Amino acid sequence: MEQEKIINNSNQTIINRFYFDLIQANEISQVSELLKFIWREAFSDFLSELPANILFCPEKIREWVDASNTYTLVAKTHDSKIVGIISAFHQQNRVHVSNLYIHHNFQKQGLGTVLLSSVFQQFPTVEKFTLRVFEKNIKARNFYLKQGFREVSVRNAIFGTEITPSILMEKIIN
Repeated sequence: MEQEKIINNSNQTIINRFYFDLIQANEISQVSELLKFIWREAFSDFLSELPANILFCPEKIREWVDASNTYTLVAKTHDSKIVGIISAFHQQNRVHVSNLYIHHNFQKQGLGTVLLSSVFQQFPTVEKFTLRVFEKNIKARNFYLKQGFREVSVRNAIFGTEITPSILMEKIIN
């Protein structure tokens, strides 16, 4: 897929009719609702909504926006509807991708690849990138493998009384 890329005066990037921009404070509620929706759609077979309601409440997302070591980029449609998000934080000698979610109606259009690539570009001197993915999230695992990540280890993700295996993945860039 050939990508059209334009950068305008607001540092907003346009690729394939989608806009990519750093999250703004006035978008936190919309992002919160999107993340909770995607969680319900993707993980309801093995996790309840409770973890999403805690992890993706507006206050938690505000912490991402305010943290000096965190990078959060959103993907929007032409009418400013947020359909994807990535959040990553820089910690010592690595960057950890803590969230990468794309609304199911907008998957397979290159948004995940663009968002993930933006993290690599944002931290050009970092060589190690990590993330965690639920073991049962086969689609995401395959996506990350195609992006050059490898599976490193498995541990349980614990959300109160709910437990599901989570895979640590990493990518080394030299």
